[in-house]
Amino acid sequence: MNQKKFENNISNNYDTDLKARMLWTNNPIKFNVIRYMCDLDVNENPTVWKSVPGKYERQFVQQCSADIDWDVTSSMAQDYRQARDAASRMKYDSSLYDKAVFATDISMKDYDYPIKSGYYFNPTGTYTFEVTTVNYKSNQDDTKEHKELVNALINSFRYESNLVYIDANNQAVNIANGPYTDPGVLTAKNNKGIGGEELITVLDRSKDSSCYKKIVEEIVYNSKMVDDEN
Repeated sequence: MNQKKFENNISNNYDTDLKARMLWTNNPIKFNVIRYMCDLDVNENPTVWKSVPGKYERQFVQQCSADIDWDVTSSMAQDYRQARDAASRMKYDSSLYDKAVFATDISMKDYDYPIKSGYYFNPTGTYTFEVTTVNYKSNQDDTKEHKELVNALINSFRYESNLVYIDANNQAVNIANGPYTDPGVLTAKNNKGIGGEELITVLDRSKDSSCYKKIVEEIVYNSKMVDDEN
């Protein structure tokens, strides 16, 4: 018999897609096959059945999949809306400026995010993704492919800005506390900015157990001979 072919590809993997799908073939799981043989009497009737190891090792191979759903829970525009609206109406109540302090000058109201002089422009927003994988394995341990995919997605997030900041030593730096002449880049691994402040936080199952769920379904097998008269 010809070996069955499975798909190995990624679909809906563009920057405008919020749902991506991956397909691949699992690593072959080797298993032994038992053959049942019997002796025949003089009338060619079976007498004693015996289990005999199969001559050739078999492999279990199936289609694996991963569905990736992205979501912008709270964008920068949404987080800044209250303070920006307050600035455009020239409101001076400090409680309205919960995320940033915007200029209240009437000449600034038509500009996007007019940060008031002397204050920092800080990145903000909450972005989430959910990864659902279907994989085949020979034990109930966490799936390596699932973990690697989640980590790759976390490490793909980056924030870049070419704005110049002033640190505690009155030195010009970028948002990542580097040379102000270079764009500042923040990632999940390098998430600290000016003054060592953590500017990107990853909330995963290490901090919230509800972020991860695993369902294990055993594929039933039988090593006993079944006598089917039908």
